[in-house]
Amino acid sequence: MIRVLLRPIFFTRFHRVSVFYPGQRWISDAEIEFGIGTVLTIDKRTVTILYRAVMETRVYSIQNAPLTRVRFDIGNQIQDLDGQQLTIQEIEKDQHDLITYIGVDEDRQTAVLPEARIDHHLPVRDPDKRLLAGQIDNPRWFTLRLQARQFEGLIWQSPVRGLQGARMELVPHQLYIANEVASREHARALLADEVGLGKTIEACLILHRRMIQGQCSRALIIVPHSLINQWLVELLRRFNLAFSIYDEERCLDIESSEPNVNPFEYAQLILTSLPLLQVPSRLAQATSIDWDMLIVDEAHHLHWTEERPGDDYMVVETLAKHIPSVLLLTATPEQLGLESHFARLKLLDPERFSNLHQFREEEKSFEPVANMAETILEADQPDADLVAQLAPYGIESTPEALHARKTEIARQLIDLHGTSRLLFRNTRQHIRGFPQRKLLDYPLQANNNVSVPGFTDAIFDQLLSDDPRIPWLIGLVRQLRPEKLLVICSQAQLAITLQDRLYRNEGIRCGVFHEDMTIVQRDRSAAWFAEADGAEILFCSEIGSEGRNFQFAHHLILFDLPLNPDLLEQRIGRLDRIGQHETIHIHVPWIQHTAYETLFHWHRDVTGLFKRTNPVAAELFEEVQLELRRALLTPQEQNTAAFLEKGKSLNDKLQAKIKHGRERLLSLSSFNEAHAGKIVNSIDQLDHDKILQPFMEQVFDLFGLDLDEHSLQRQVVRPGDHMLGAHFPHIQDDGTLITYDRQTALIHEDTQFLNWDHPMVTGAIDLVTGGESGNSCLSVVKHDRLPTGTSFLELLYVIESHAPADLPVRRFFTRPVIRLLLDINGNDRNSDHSHESLTTIAMEINQAVAQQAIKSQASQIQILLNKGNQLMSESLIQIRSDATQEMERSLNAEITRLKVLQENNPAIQESDIRQLEQQQQAMRQHIQKVGIRLDAIRLIVISD
Repeated sequence: MIRVLLRPIFFTRFHRVSVFYPGQRWISDAEIEFGIGTVLTIDKRTVTILYRAVMETRVYSIQNAPLTRVRFDIGNQIQDLDGQQLTIQEIEKDQHDLITYIGVDEDRQTAVLPEARIDHHLPVRDPDKRLLAGQIDNPRWFTLRLQARQFEGLIWQSPVRGLQGARMELVPHQLYIANEVASREHARALLADEVGLGKTIEACLILHRRMIQGQCSRALIIVPHSLINQWLVELLRRFNLAFSIYDEERCLDIESSEPNVNPFEYAQLILTSLPLLQVPSRLAQATSIDWDMLIVDEAHHLHWTEERPGDDYMVVETLAKHIPSVLLLTATPEQLGLESHFARLKLLDPERFSNLHQFREEEKSFEPVANMAETILEADQPDADLVAQLAPYGIESTPEALHARKTEIARQLIDLHGTSRLLFRNTRQHIRGFPQRKLLDYPLQANNNVSVPGFTDAIFDQLLSDDPRIPWLIGLVRQLRPEKLLVICSQAQLAITLQDRLYRNEGIRCGVFHEDMTIVQRDRSAAWFAEADGAEILFCSEIGSEGRNFQFAHHLILFDLPLNPDLLEQRIGRLDRIGQHETIHIHVPWIQHTAYETLFHWHRDVTGLFKRTNPVAAELFEEVQLELRRALLTPQEQNTAAFLEKGKSLNDKLQAKIKHGRERLLSLSSFNEAHAGKIVNSIDQLDHDKILQPFMEQVFDLFGLDLDEHSLQRQVVRPGDHMLGAHFPHIQDDGTLITYDRQTALIHEDTQFLNWDHPMVTGAIDLVTGGESGNSCLSVVKHDRLPTGTSFLELLYVIESHAPADLPVRRFFTRPVIRLLLDINGNDRNSDHSHESLTTIAMEINQAVAQQAIKSQASQIQILLNKGNQLMSESLIQIRSDATQEMERSLNAEITRLKVLQENNPAIQESDIRQLEQQQQAMRQHIQKVGIRLDAIRLIVISD
């Protein structure tokens, strides 16, 4: 016989205390679904709790842990780990507040139950027992509970769960990459989009999705020191992820208060830079932690040669071997060069990429595949010969099918390439939505007697004795007011000197941003520049080209010019980014008859970066760097002209090379426009579904929070005088601004963007479903089509699974809550009368009358309960079967695809397929273990 899981009788009181000891039992207020946790370890700052119901571990700060102590009272029934029930008669405590319950078991024998052996699943008093005891809630709570269960299912089944919640524009290629990578068993990828396409957003979105889906709870992010604060703010502001910044000082502070402790155990989300981890003892501490994900920004700066990898590279290599999911944010393969590109791939898959020579040969052998894909994509009418050429690649087709499925078959060829599952590289050529670049150049005359300074990496990166750029710049500032002007130059000292001159001599509000400033000073300077009445102009040294975004500005002034085109593209990329809706005005002052003029023409006529990005610029620079430097040292007109012509010819040659098949294949593998469109549409539908706001307003009302209109599309939520509980998720004591509109959230960064991924929303659902409120109810309603005296018993059942959090079993159950509406004869009238039709005209009824009504129908209620449980027991086999079929369909498709790819692609390893098969088997087992639990009950009486 199939057992319907009904919770035993419990009455639970939770008391907040501040003393922890191993073995105590606690629940998480923020993750109620984890059940009852057990204290594992405590130190001066943190407490570690294990939730065995879902096999998850959490580390909390003792000062503000969102935890509630679990105690039971005399008379309560509790259940042990073996499923045996105990009715409590006595309670004993030791000096550590560890509780032992003494009472009688189901055979009325004396039994002792230490709290460590209490069942791990959170107890809630059974709704049927509460109803029969006359303990009923306001019908509004019952409706709210039903909605919460329905929305909980919507969240679990959503194909875009974890993708909706970010405060970002719905950029198709970013969402496509995040969905593709985050959906894998282990998210290991090289994110190598061109500058400005949003690699940081992609990485954070992957992390966010995996955390929302329970696949990640510990993450380590390594970024350049200058970008620490920017990442911290982006993670919190856009993704509601609160990271802790770690440096040597932070580690020493922890160790001084708690000797012999690993400081990396103190936080689950850590943001740091490489110097900390290059200390051997710190690296050993970090590698001893069970991280779920590693993210490394600016990974192209890691030093590697086949003979001697750099220390920084070996740090990341050590971590990558221990951490299952690894994301590397890096330059494009063209910028990296083949050897450096191989080194990044080696970090992700050291077994597959173990030999540089072999990798070179494989890259060469890919050319025919790329050429074949190019031929298919360009063919107007594919013929039998072209179809025959596909046979060696294991692709069977016909001319008609090939014509109809050109892009799909090209993608099959992509999968034959060894890096296709690891490398994601999009270019602006294939991504829409970027602004135009407009060059404004200004030829200037220098004093004939001025001596032209030397150069290293940039031309004229020092001021001349009578520099014509200074009066030109002052005039431009005045001409363009009130526009914001971003000035980038190579040297910090030059930025400081310019800022000093314009401020002291001209009274122009200007800020400065360079590497000798602290992170806090840089953040303040950038924030002042962003303010409407703040700095008119910001002078940046070259570090202003690394990671910082100033896309609210539209005017870029290149006070000097770097030789390296990558640096120039980085400078322009600070303004020319996804989300920039204005034309970028690039102002270049150049001094006639000098090396400056030569370099200006080099970038204007050869690299072409003032107009658009150039994917071969780095390779071009590498080939002609020595000649370029010679041309700059001897800027005679005839020599310069010949050099520029040679550069143009080489650029055209390199452009033709990358456009010949390979680039299009990489672009196809990195972005599927049709698939991305479906993701965007799904999120957009959720954004505009109009059901979240009324639900949350009901939650705020019933939990006693005050809600007021603030401005267009914005409200403010404050704790009310009669708020239920000590706190509500993500509501500040002085109030929190909220919006349900994505565009409003993008404009107002101080406003929480509520959506189905937001922790305030998921926390609210947990509060509603995790307690007793609304699970027992009596409603007296008027109904035009039902006679007075008619009664129904409305039963809500939910699927109950105890699968680990990273095993998404629940999304395969299409009915998260099952409603029965039993009439007096035990017939299910659910399809005849919706819940809403039996709630619209409800009548007030006092508690005494309600209890008497329940008492008079107690025997009939019990009969109908038994009938409902029987119906659910009988349907459980089919429910499990349907979920199993849906799971098998979903995973079999991916397993089959990988097996087909494995025949031609060495990048698909047997372990990849085995992991999926193991996951499938685990889910198969957990689906067969799910039960059905009565979650809520409502007695409905029709009155006139």
